[in-house]
Amino acid sequence: YMDLSKGRVIGSLTNVSISTLVGLTPFTINGLIIGNVFSTVTAALFYFRRVCAQGFYPNLNGYKARYYLKKHYKFPVFQLPNALIDGARQSVINILIGRLFGVGTLGFYALALKMLMLPTSLVGSAIGQVFYQKISEMHNDGKKTYSFVMMFILKTLFLSLPCYIILYYFAVDLFRLFFGEDWAISGEIVQKLIPWFYLTFVSSTISTLFIVFGRQRLMLVLSFVYLLIPIFCISSNTDNFFRSLDWMCFGMSCVLVIMIILALVVSYRES
Repeated sequence: YMDLSKGRVIGSLTNVSISTLVGLTPFTINGLIIGNVFSTVTAALFYFRRVCAQGFYPNLNGYKARYYLKKHYKFPVFQLPNALIDGARQSVINILIGRLFGVGTLGFYALALKMLMLPTSLVGSAIGQVFYQKISEMHNDGKKTYSFVMMFILKTLFLSLPCYIILYYFAVDLFRLFFGEDWAISGEIVQKLIPWFYLTFVSSTISTLFIVFGRQRLMLVLSFVYLLIPIFCISSNTDNFFRSLDWMCFGMSCVLVIMIILALVVSYRES
């Protein structure tokens, strides 16, 4: 898990460095794409080197390859479309907001989203790795996981709640302070989306539970619903941007609550 963390750091640094360097060239528009590609390749090479350094060299014949493909078929069958849907969701939201409410509104939303994603990407991912390691060990050892999952969810809910409450009340002032008066609207958008991202922080830390217990199909269904809700909410409220955010936040929060409940149900049944 330490190597996984190092790989993510190396990938992030490569992405930022390459994107910045390309931004100084005539190929500015492709900077984000090139940086993302190089970061993925760099992280993959780091993981491969670490695996080989520990003596885990690939030694698969045709029979073993077919065996493992059959045993873990759920990963390519369900995880691939799940990842594609997750990747497409935010792009679809950005396209809808940009076309229906204008590029300026999309800029305010993008900044608000970036600030809200920081706790999830920095703290949430680290907590999620700890949860994944623990739940995997417990499952492999045949131990009951329900009590652990329940306590983990409750602790995450209560410990992260004060941060999001403070952010809700001071978001507008913080955006005025750090970005200027013109960006106060982004602070208002943050206030609208706080419930959604509070639940996103909690649910993202336990999402690997479905992989550990082989319930990728369930995650795929949730991801598909999670994609449709913002499309419907934004498209049906084209006359009022903030009202569309209210409905989108409510719908996405409901899906995340269902996901957390399903995580508890799965861990209870598998215990």
